[in-house]
Amino acid sequence: LIGCFAVSGCKKKGGQSQIADTDKTVLADFEESAPDFQLLRLREEFGAIDVNMDTAFVKSGNQSAKLYVMGGERNTVDPYFYIPTVSDYFNFDYSNFNSVESVSAWVYNPSQEEAQVAVGFVTGITDLYKVDLARQEYFTLQSGWNEIIYRPNMSYIISSVGFDEYDGILGIYFQFEKNC
Repeated sequence: LIGCFAVSGCKKKGGQSQIADTDKTVLADFEESAPDFQLLRLREEFGAIDVNMDTAFVKSGNQSAKLYVMGGERNTVDPYFYIPTVSDYFNFDYSNFNSVESVSAWVYNPSQEEAQVAVGFVTGITDLYKVDLARQEYFTLQSGWNEIIYRPNMSYIISSVGFDEYDGILGIYFQFEKNC
């Protein structure tokens, strides 16, 4: 898969949020190495993510993220990566999702066959190798460009992970089927 992940969160109308004062906050558009590529966290022998400069695979801007989804035979969990919503180094905190209505991303599927991607939230980070993943939604990627719009059931998520509010979302993850 080759993807242009201009990942963003949309505010609910009239709500308060740390997400920003506009209707949309872009978490990663992959136009710059820092913070976009530096923040990515690859898990479960994901493979690799590279800079793509081929404009045929760029939705907007000058470049995109090229995904090499592999996944290891020894892993029982499908490979995924996540984009943190909090960074001390880059000085941002978008973990409060009280006013977030949706999260969207553009993904390009170069194959003629459909592919599946699951999108969900990271609700806990135990250490460098262990994160807690909250409920996900599956999307079918057709050949070509696909816009993913994830509208999470936040009431279900906070009740299942024990939050009092929607203020503990530490990342957004994208999980793919293994290619091996």
